[in-house]
Amino acid sequence: MWLAILTSTAFASGDVVAVAARDFKVPSFTAHQVVFSGQDLLAIGGTQAGTEQITMNLALGWNYLAQTPDRTVSYSNDLSTIYTTDTAGQTHSGSEVVAADYTRYQSNGDQTIFYGVGAALGAGSEAFSVEPINVDMRIGGQVGLGRVVDARTIAQAAQMFKLLGRKPSAAKLHAVAEVIGQRIAYINEHRYEADIYFFKDLGEALGGLTVNQVYRVQQVLDSPLYNIGSRHTGTEVGVAIDIGYGDMLMDVSSETMGQSTFAKVFATAAGTSGGANLLAYANMGCALAENASQVYTESVGSGGCDEFITVHAGARASVDHNSSWNTGAGIDFSPTMKTGTESGLYSVDVDLLFEGRMAVGSRVLWGTYASTGYTSTEAGESLEWLISTDLTVFLL
Repeated sequence: MWLAILTSTAFASGDVVAVAARDFKVPSFTAHQVVFSGQDLLAIGGTQAGTEQITMNLALGWNYLAQTPDRTVSYSNDLSTIYTTDTAGQTHSGSEVVAADYTRYQSNGDQTIFYGVGAALGAGSEAFSVEPINVDMRIGGQVGLGRVVDARTIAQAAQMFKLLGRKPSAAKLHAVAEVIGQRIAYINEHRYEADIYFFKDLGEALGGLTVNQVYRVQQVLDSPLYNIGSRHTGTEVGVAIDIGYGDMLMDVSSETMGQSTFAKVFATAAGTSGGANLLAYANMGCALAENASQVYTESVGSGGCDEFITVHAGARASVDHNSSWNTGAGIDFSPTMKTGTESGLYSVDVDLLFEGRMAVGSRVLWGTYASTGYTSTEAGESLEWLISTDLTVFLL
């Protein structure tokens, strides 16, 4: 119900960004980055009793995402090392995770059907290169109705028109977004003269540009702010299943492996309204079979279906104040119910998140975050908090 309310609120207003993504061909683009980041350059967390943990997480990653009207493809490779100081002492761990996902979309009238597959492989150790090394992986698939479209190029186009003081139609927004999404194709085709042809076509789509306006538009185009966050529109519902392999401990004396099967149903709605990016989601999942834990490759559910079923629901809202500054807030609500003879509510988790991101030039993105979480179980209640900052440098 609340997903439908959010969708109707986002789209009924006739927001030009939402219309551009909804009523025209899905905007195509290809994006890839090589990123060095302090995913938590510094994170300080604790409970009502005080500070309990300080963490630093440094990572080097490669990400690829391609969107076309009939498919979405993504690849990633993340190498990270984590330093933690808490009440138990100091620890140092490292890991590498490789993932790939492919989703195909087929339209039948006003209805869109999607199906996809994905896999991930992770490895790491508690002391980073010190045995034993733990390895886990997942292989899964999903199927459903609808489509949530990544509208980052449309958001960039809207910001360009705003800087130029022009009010665009949805058709003009979509035309500019299509040019932005093909920037890599211009480079592949025209090499050293790519910018000449690209900005010529972009200027025509925007209604003409002076030399000064080209520089202003380029600031939006190269801002790293549009590589992250929620700038999506659309709705989708579906089911997903994952087969996970974990506890593959590899050392000189032994090797063990367990297999788990997870399933979930999910629904997502996203849109824009009044300049805000809105996202809401809900899913319910559990383990059909749980014989191993996955440390590095997250599966779609947790807890055996014969014992527990967990529901996750939440919402996010963020605002692009300009091409360099974004703020947002969110809430997550996760009740866990016991199944079987002793059915009933087992626990409730509620988390609040506040965040701000700022682009520094065309290569650096700085973020600050604050969150608080409340947990209530049969054993009692607890309150946790976390304050963190991260720094991302786009190497490519």
